[in-house]
Amino acid sequence: EAIGTNGGSRAGPPSGLSLPSDAGPPGGMNDAERALATVLRDHRSASGTEGPATGEPARPAGLSAACVHTASYGTRSAMIVSVGDVGLPRVWVADGPPCRAPFQDVSALW
Repeated sequence: EAIGTNGGSRAGPPSGLSLPSDAGPPGGMNDAERALATVLRDHRSASGTEGPATGEPARPAGLSAACVHTASYGTRSAMIVSVGDVGLPRVWVADGPPCRAPFQDVSALW
C-alpha cells in the first residue's frame, strides 16, 4: 500500500504490523487523516535527507523517522489537524507514541 499526495508516495506499514485502532465519531478518520496517521507511526529513516549544516554534528539516521524510540529521546505524542473550507477543524491526538497509542478525536475541544 502506498500513500501520498501530489505524486509523492511512501510505503505503508510492513505486513503483519499491528497498529492501534483509531477511535472517533461514526466514520472515524477520513482517508487523508488515516494516511497521515500511518506516516506518523513510521519507524523507518527518511530517505534522501540532507547532511548536517557546516559545523553541526551529524544526527543518527534513525532520528529522521517520524516515530522515534531511543533510551533518551523519542516521539511522545502526535497530532493531526484537518482544516476544511468551512466549519471547524478536525483534531486527532495520540496521547503517547503514535505507534502504540490510538488517535482520538478531540475536535470538541477546539
